[in-house]
Amino acid sequence: QLVGFDLRPDAPEGLDAYHPVDLGDGAKLRELAEAQSPDYVIHLAGILPPAAEPDLWRVNVAGTLNLLQALDAAKNPALRFVTVGSAAEYTNYSTSRIRENHSAGGASPYGRTKWAQSTLALAFGAERKMKVMVARTFNLIGPGTPLSLVPGTLCAQFLNGESEVKVGNLKPERDFIDIRDAVAAYWAICEKGTPGNIYNVCSGKTASIKTLVELFRKNAPVAKRVRQEAARSRKNDFNRVCGDNRKLLALGCRAKISLKQSVCDMLGNA
Repeated sequence: QLVGFDLRPDAPEGLDAYHPVDLGDGAKLRELAEAQSPDYVIHLAGILPPAAEPDLWRVNVAGTLNLLQALDAAKNPALRFVTVGSAAEYTNYSTSRIRENHSAGGASPYGRTKWAQSTLALAFGAERKMKVMVARTFNLIGPGTPLSLVPGTLCAQFLNGESEVKVGNLKPERDFIDIRDAVAAYWAICEKGTPGNIYNVCSGKTASIKTLVELFRKNAPVAKRVRQEAARSRKNDFNRVCGDNRKLLALGCRAKISLKQSVCDMLGNA
């Protein structure tokens, strides 16, 4: 049975059961955890910038603690718990491929809260003898990517009624992974991962923002001009971010969806 928890009042498709609940409501979380007694939990809930920093700590860290305490109260020894982290937890990206033991702590308020979330979850698991793993996700792409992420805002611009697409710095290279491949990785980690471990969820290769823009331009239904704007470039942005996916590969999980396929599926012309 697949059970979902979220803030939205309406149930997403494909679930056997759904419960709208806030991570801040510890009593409700405990009630549901004891009633459901799940064997597998993939913790995806959280908030992103531009949310205020206090809210990032309240939801990403305190909310995770509430969830872990609720699950611990349910006393299911079979429980396997995956908390979904972010590559933003790493503190620098100077190496060619970032391994899970790379220096971490976050270089931004969001990154620091995600690092704290991961650290808290692993420490809680070790103390309470709970099987906890971390899925540290790199740059997501694919259908449903939100506007807060570069692929999402590019897709929206290529599909709107305007004749021009505005972009920032095209040089940075990122390790993109399709959301569908990421979900498959979360399940693999949940089922086969070693408790107490962190797993990079990434493709192990990079593509530049310029390459991504060109894929959108070539596959969009309407030809558009692309214009760079300095105001859209992020200050102190890293030139290259690439994850090492060897631990994920050892679980038998490999990214299968190409960057072009992700773009085409986002544009709706697969």
